[in-house]
Amino acid sequence: MLFLNLNNKFFHSKILSFMESLHVHHRKVERFTLLYAIYKKSMSSTDYVVDMREIAHQEGIGYKAFKAAFDYLCSQQLLRPRVLNDSNDSFYYASITNEGINAIEDVFREENRESTYFPAYRKMMN
Repeated sequence: MLFLNLNNKFFHSKILSFMESLHVHHRKVERFTLLYAIYKKSMSSTDYVVDMREIAHQEGIGYKAFKAAFDYLCSQQLLRPRVLNDSNDSFYYASITNEGINAIEDVFREENRESTYFPAYRKMMN
């Protein structure tokens, strides 16, 4: 019986590890989706400013996941926040940075290779 309990703990930890890796993968895909959407919409211009909440809504990303992705992309300097005024409505306006453009283009250089920020493109499409 002791052997069975140890096996269950081992199996349980493997399942938790697998679930966590799926969660991380999903978050990286959401980040890629947001950054790629502004990349396309801006035609890879760092001067184009967009409401990222609107982009997230169009891509089917909820507010909580959007906020986490937005904060991450800004902290990694892939997005540049562009607050237009003091109102809360403009708080999530941003533009893509040169680093963001390079991060997106890296994903497509080798579609089977994970980049610094995102999973391999082929994995994201599965």
